[in-house]
Amino acid sequence: MSQVLGRPVVYRRTSVDDFVSVRRSQGASEQAVKDMSEALAAQDAGIYDADWVTAKIATTDFRTWCRDVLKPAVEANTMA
Repeated sequence: MSQVLGRPVVYRRTSVDDFVSVRRSQGASEQAVKDMSEALAAQDAGIYDADWVTAKIATTDFRTWCRDVLKPAVEANTMA
C-alpha cells in the first residue's frame, strides 16, 4: 500500500472496546455499535478461518488491486 500510494500506511490494531467508544463518540446508534462489535468479535474468534480451505486464488494480486482500486479511491476521497 505504501509503495503504491507513495506515503506511509500504518496498521494499528484497535480493541473492540476502543472501537465501540469511538463509534459512540461519533454518534453511532446503540444497535449499530452492537452489530459492529459482534461482527468484530466473530472475526477475532476466527469466523472466516474455514474460508481458506475452499478459497480460490484470484487472478489479481494485492499490488494490482492497490494500484487499480485503492489508489483511485484514495485520490478521489482526497480531492473531495
